[in-house]
Amino acid sequence: MQKKVFLCYFIFVIFSWNFAFPQRADIPSLKKKLLSSISAKEKVEILNKLFFIYIFLDKDSAMHYKNLAFRLATQTKDARGIAYNQVNEGIMLKLRGDYAGAMDKFLLSLYTFESLKDEKGIATLYDEIGLICTDQEHYALAEDYLSQSLQLRQKLKDEIEVGMCYYNFGNLYLKVGKLDEALLYHQKALKIRQFVQKDIFGTGHSFRCIGEVYLAKNELDSASAYCQKALAILADKKDAFLHSEVYSLQAAILQAQGKYEKALEAYQISLDSAKLFSFQQQLRKVYKGIAECYAELDKPIEARNYLQKHIALTDSLSSTNSLEKVVRIKSDYEMAVKEKQILALEKDKLVQDEKLFYRNILLSISIFFLIILGISLYWVYKYNRRYHHVNLLLKEKNDTLLAQNEEIESQRDSLLKANENIKAQNEQIKEQRNDLKRLAENIGNYKDKIKTQRDILQKAYEKINLHKQQIKSQRNDLKRLIETITNYKDKLKKQQEKLITLNEEIKSLNEYLESKVQERTEELRKIIESLSKQNQDLEQFSYIISHNLRAPVARILGLVNIFDIENKNNDFNVQILSHLAKATQDLDTIIWDLTEVISIRNSFNLLKEPINLEELTQEVCNYLEGEIKNSHAQIQSNFEVKSIFSVKSYVQSILHNLLSNAIKFRSARREPQIYIKTEYIDSYVCLSISDNGLGMDLSNTTQYKIFGLYQRLHEHVEGKGMGLFLVKTQIEALNGKIEVESKLNEGSVFKVYFPVKDEESPS
Repeated sequence: MQKKVFLCYFIFVIFSWNFAFPQRADIPSLKKKLLSSISAKEKVEILNKLFFIYIFLDKDSAMHYKNLAFRLATQTKDARGIAYNQVNEGIMLKLRGDYAGAMDKFLLSLYTFESLKDEKGIATLYDEIGLICTDQEHYALAEDYLSQSLQLRQKLKDEIEVGMCYYNFGNLYLKVGKLDEALLYHQKALKIRQFVQKDIFGTGHSFRCIGEVYLAKNELDSASAYCQKALAILADKKDAFLHSEVYSLQAAILQAQGKYEKALEAYQISLDSAKLFSFQQQLRKVYKGIAECYAELDKPIEARNYLQKHIALTDSLSSTNSLEKVVRIKSDYEMAVKEKQILALEKDKLVQDEKLFYRNILLSISIFFLIILGISLYWVYKYNRRYHHVNLLLKEKNDTLLAQNEEIESQRDSLLKANENIKAQNEQIKEQRNDLKRLAENIGNYKDKIKTQRDILQKAYEKINLHKQQIKSQRNDLKRLIETITNYKDKLKKQQEKLITLNEEIKSLNEYLESKVQERTEELRKIIESLSKQNQDLEQFSYIISHNLRAPVARILGLVNIFDIENKNNDFNVQILSHLAKATQDLDTIIWDLTEVISIRNSFNLLKEPINLEELTQEVCNYLEGEIKNSHAQIQSNFEVKSIFSVKSYVQSILHNLLSNAIKFRSARREPQIYIKTEYIDSYVCLSISDNGLGMDLSNTTQYKIFGLYQRLHEHVEGKGMGLFLVKTQIEALNGKIEVESKLNEGSVFKVYFPVKDEESPS
């Protein structure tokens, strides 16, 4: 006996929010705290708590506090407050059965929690999404999300929430039939609730779940023992939700033991609590159990009444289930996250490339100017040093010449005095001739010295000229250095050209990556379209099954109800039995038709082989030889393509149905003319079958009316409406397609396109 996940979800909501909301919230104290002087974020948190509490008490109050919390969180830009508000809204939508809307809210808040790196919030949302997937019977995905939640809870060392994860795993494994695993996880959850959390209500729910596992294992004594433990908790604590579930379990145990009267009493108690709580899933389960008990007690009217209530609730709940929407929303969310990551990576790469480019340019310019500056400073320093040295030498020589000139001037004065002394001392001339002779010799020596000094000055001038030549050579060296710098500029220009080439290569690589991303996006789009098409086909097929099976079943039930059991051999009963036989035969025919359709839909790996279309067409014509002769049909053919590689049974069925339809729906005004043709069109082999029969008005006829199951356009001709549906199903199973062209009272052309393998295509 499987546990409905809606129950698991509700209990999870009550216990998984312990970190944010108390189990038994004191509403007056929260409202009083709301009026005190607290921060805006604290007010948002309290408003979200009140929103969550009123979800289970009063819808209008819940919406009131929801709007207040959202408005205040938006004004204060409180991202975490907005996220918790969306989580609460998702819970409210989930309780109403709007799984797609709930998933949308959960994914929005998950994105916020991930950006805030709030692991506690992320774990809570993994639990929520896992429970939605369980409720939608997507068990592998549910197990994946619950596993991620358990890992985060264990990482955070939150033992109470780990116990809640064990509880969710137990319910998941109970639903999929893994009873040993379900029992193990529920026992782990019970241990935490009893000894760590000390939660009376959680313990009662764990007792009930363990009892349901033992009931599913058909261990009725153990199931009854745990049910009694849960009932003992109910004696001390009143909880309408737990009350309904525990009495439902007791009723199921009594029903399994064959105690149907007592089971009905327990079911009635559970029903009363469920009605007070408006728990639709529980009502559905209880209605089904009551109907089964009445059926066992041979009370068909009561059983039928409760069964109709069960069916009505099932239809109501199943109509709100939209797995395709949930999967699509999740896929869109993941695609959006991946696209944002790709765009962020590309933007970072462009920024890094631009920074690297400008950094290299600045580095090259800086190195160039540093080299020029260094060389210039070196030569200026060397020139200044040499120039300073030459100036020092010239200054020393000038000082020496000035000293010699002063000495000569002083000697001239002495000579003048001597001449005057000669006039005054004529008498001493003779005595002084020798002095004069020595003086003359000294003057000659002085002249030689002056000549020598002049030679030294000449050499100094020659050295100055030599220095000028050296300066000229240094200028030439500078010129050559400038030429070297120019060469470096050319090399730098070549390096820049290389960088430009590399940037172009990076740009082309980015374009290639973009094209790959677009290709993957297109592939995902095609997959989504294919899944959508399959889902539409499944919905149509399920509707046809329910519609076509319900009619004969209803006729059989009606005939059985009016059958006179006491007078079995009267004429009225004989007529009823003949009608029953006819209804049963119709039901058998429908089941065979549906079995054939299902076999086609499930045939993915049928053997393909080379098929001679001309020979196969002749075989079909031989099979239809009687119909062809009776209708005087004329069949012509033109096989431009004589063979294809496909499933022979499907091709034979397609030919048979199209040819038999061309004969069956012929015009009474003219003899049937049928033309068969094959040709290559793009990557397909086109098989066209045209006739001059009744035709169709395509402007007023939908594709479903032409190719739908049990759909007929001409009621005066015998048939079931299966032929064209089988043709369309078989050609789509071969990855082909079918088209129709028709005019009323002129005829029709059916074109069937078979996909061509590479080796089959015309050269």
